[in-house]
Amino acid sequence: MDPANPHHFIREDGSRHFLLGYESDWLWGVGEEMHTLINQMAARGFNHVLVNIYGHDTSWSPGKKHQYDFGPPTVFPWEGTNAAPDHSRLNPAFFQHYDSMMRALRDKGIVAHIMLKVYNKKVNWPAKWSADEERYFRYVTARYQGFQNVVWDFAKEAYYEKDERLQSRLTDLVRSADAYHRLFTAHDDDLYSWDGELNRNLDFRTDQQHTDFAESIAFERAMRKWPVVNSEFGYERGVDKFPTYRTEHDWEEQLRRGYLVYFAGGYGVYYYHNTAWDVFKPEPEAPGMTRFERIRKILEPLPYWRMEPANELAFGGPCLALRGEVYAFYVEGARLTANLSQLAGAATAEWINTWDGRQVPVKVDASVMKLTKPEVFGKAPAVLVVRRSSGG
Repeated sequence: MDPANPHHFIREDGSRHFLLGYESDWLWGVGEEMHTLINQMAARGFNHVLVNIYGHDTSWSPGKKHQYDFGPPTVFPWEGTNAAPDHSRLNPAFFQHYDSMMRALRDKGIVAHIMLKVYNKKVNWPAKWSADEERYFRYVTARYQGFQNVVWDFAKEAYYEKDERLQSRLTDLVRSADAYHRLFTAHDDDLYSWDGELNRNLDFRTDQQHTDFAESIAFERAMRKWPVVNSEFGYERGVDKFPTYRTEHDWEEQLRRGYLVYFAGGYGVYYYHNTAWDVFKPEPEAPGMTRFERIRKILEPLPYWRMEPANELAFGGPCLALRGEVYAFYVEGARLTANLSQLAGAATAEWINTWDGRQVPVKVDASVMKLTKPEVFGKAPAVLVVRRSSGG
């Protein structure tokens, strides 16, 4: 976390880290196919991937339905099988395979957001409060803390853990065993994350919010000064139709939701049906990937870590602003009314098509202005970026 700008991340050397996330919970379990997706992610600017340590199977595609169904796995974190595990003995063969994924992500500059548990994917976990459970958490921490591309997460949808004392204890166990002090979060655990006593052992908020994208981020930012990540705001349908999670969206809607997350001052995680879980087919490339890359291309060159949501400066779309210096507006309709009266001197501005990246310059001045999105953009939403000129 950046102490000077606590809603954002920095690297250990002080350089900026603009988080563009991707959810691929089963990445460890798809064999050589994982390299196809890792290469795609790296090429499209994704630098943060949510992945489980283990999942056994999904309810929407139980068993092996077809050649692209990689669950249940044939190797397990423990000796024995998932049905009859020996929780007293960790399985080095499983983790050697997991190591290869970690190295591949590291070599491409992608952070592994490791979710230590998942409660609804048919895993036979060690008994709670047992020595076997503690052994598992210690082992994973010991093995992966040395990778510089690690963020810890207590569990996928951690709200399934009803024993908050246990969650707090295991979180503290990982933190105390991690000599490198990697960041720690808890995926979508509202009550834990909102409790000022409990959340002291968390570093940033990971939420999944399917409707109130901007409002929920504003709520979280006001509650505590920490980065907020919306990890599951939509579900892009696969190019090839397979049995996957029941909710699905076109890439246009998925992209729209992503922009609303970032323009609220949060960070987002992209979800594509055919690479999220055990149904895994990364080719052809998901249509939304290259469009999500553009979010980073637009916002990262700006001083985004100093820009704040400022929707009172516009209607026609949300606004991020460093008042007097730089503004960004997300516009779905045809028109935008923007209050640029605080601009100090001359400025440059351009419209950017969020679907294809086309750029169109526009003249602005230090006033309240009514602006019209370029007609050549058609139905595509646009971003308007306004910068004070260097000589202004």
